[in-house]
Amino acid sequence: PGRTEIRYARDLQLDDLKQANLILIGSLEADPWLELFQRQMNFVLQDDKLKGPLEIENRKPRTGELADYVYDESDPGHRGFAAVAFLPNLSGSGNVLIVQGFTLAGTQAAAEFVSSDRNFDALFNPMVGSRQGLPHFELLLKTMDVNGLASPPAILAYRIYR
Repeated sequence: PGRTEIRYARDLQLDDLKQANLILIGSLEADPWLELFQRQMNFVLQDDKLKGPLEIENRKPRTGELADYVYDESDPGHRGFAAVAFLPNLSGSGNVLIVQGFTLAGTQAAAEFVSSDRNFDALFNPMVGSRQGLPHFELLLKTMDVNGLASPPAILAYRIYR
């Protein structure tokens, strides 16, 4: 806790992304530093309406997965999507946790998922087993956004990097 700092994206420097362990919360529109990590990511949140629909691109879909998960603000089912990535920092000397969603509620649901012992342990304990340390991973989550609140997310797809 004594080494924990909370900073705006505008206050980060490139050296922080190379040397520190980081948690980046928000979309590319809010945090342009995320672009430096997108080349490592499979589930890439596209949030620029000028470039096309709001969607999460699945760069290497597996059987049963879609190539694009399109977010529709007018969806009567209020479906939302979020993505979480735990990857090496830019130098490989630390880690970065990226939490993204199209809405504040979706982003919050993803953050709560990775900070919940019950959800997180249920997913990773069978995969990690007796290994020391958490593997790098990505999650694609589905939520329901109602009146600014999100339902507990469901996992649509994931990747584990060993």
